[in-house]
Amino acid sequence: MLRIGLQISLCFVAVLLYAVIEGGNFHSPFCTLLGVSCPDLVEVEGYTNEKKGYGIMYIDIWYVFIQKFSQSSITDRGIEVVNLCGGHIKGKKDKPIREGLQNVFSVGKAITNIIIAILVDRGHLNYDEPIASYWPEFAVNNKENVTVTDLLQHSGGLTFLNPLIPYSLLAEDKINQLATFLSNQSHCFGGERKTAYHISSSGFYLNELIRRVDPLHRDANQFMQDEIASKLNVEFSYGLPEHQEDRYSPFYEYPMYKILIKIVPRMFFNIPFLPVLHGRETMLTYLNSSSEFAKAAPIFEGFTLDYLDSKHYRSVRSMLSANGFSNAHSIAKIAHTMSLDGEAVDGIKLIKNPKIIRRANKVAGAYHDLTFNRNFTYTYGGFSTFLNATGWFGLGGSLLLWDAKTGVTFSYVTNAKGVCADVDDRAEELYTTFLNLRNKI
Repeated sequence: MLRIGLQISLCFVAVLLYAVIEGGNFHSPFCTLLGVSCPDLVEVEGYTNEKKGYGIMYIDIWYVFIQKFSQSSITDRGIEVVNLCGGHIKGKKDKPIREGLQNVFSVGKAITNIIIAILVDRGHLNYDEPIASYWPEFAVNNKENVTVTDLLQHSGGLTFLNPLIPYSLLAEDKINQLATFLSNQSHCFGGERKTAYHISSSGFYLNELIRRVDPLHRDANQFMQDEIASKLNVEFSYGLPEHQEDRYSPFYEYPMYKILIKIVPRMFFNIPFLPVLHGRETMLTYLNSSSEFAKAAPIFEGFTLDYLDSKHYRSVRSMLSANGFSNAHSIAKIAHTMSLDGEAVDGIKLIKNPKIIRRANKVAGAYHDLTFNRNFTYTYGGFSTFLNATGWFGLGGSLLLWDAKTGVTFSYVTNAKGVCADVDDRAEELYTTFLNLRNKI
């Protein structure tokens, strides 16, 4: 009897564990396990374009999206075929998420790399040229041979900052002092080319590089507003302008009980009946205080993750790697130029020479990344490949992808953080659903 009781108890625990894992990420325990006190059905705004039959085929996207909501935009050969938003800005139930500006974290790296491609197209930069050719002071402490594409591919040897940036230099009026501080940093690997993801450091260097090669010496944010955002009628900024603070959309944090039940068991144990945890090796690396990730994560002394929700963080314009604020429609429209082989987006050609787009999208090689403890396939333009497409993902779940073979661009932006060290499963399901539907047309 004891054995039978134990078996029944184990089965009951297994059912509960599976229910929590498969249940809504941000639902309460009562909702997940008992189906009570569940949130009201979220109203989804937006459309699926009816041109060329999209309205019939892509409406199924709506049914997937309503379970994953925040924002998603999909553009197919110049036509935005999906634009959906669901939910509201945290703490402001009268403001739908479509009115908010969301931190897309590392998706901003992909946007920055598009700016670099524009500057290459205009002849101001060369992917293969040493950074020191444009920034002579950079050529110290084993950094003299680091090329533009090295930095874009996270092989620039600038993975971590040692010493860390003084907090006082994270201000717009200290940009010249920050440049001097950055140029004096040492190559993390003694000049040897190694791939180790630059979590936050690369954006500071790229901002200074953009300032130096742009004929008007604009920083990345000003270049974005003048040359991209205003021309395409989209919203994207590095840092959040003071007058846009009321549109800031904070994140719903992943519930701790979900982390303990849904994530931790799959991190440390291979449990046969549970779904595979994507990025497991990387997540284990996070816990190693001597890992490259632990050294690369801090920006300044005393840095904690709480800083990423502070007004000071939102005021920093030079942190291109992590504090881009935008929405799904805007990032998809900006990136769509990368999937069109030189064709115009709404009459605007951000990159006029299709060879530059092809070079930026061309795979350079597969490398083992020391920070993530996993392999990445990088392109010459500093993007990576996921789900047979090109782009990048961001902390919490944002995703930006494009496919030059099909002319499709996909974006997903969320205000509800996921816990993943890879492409977020919500974004992946939306994208794969879209592709399956598209193939039927």
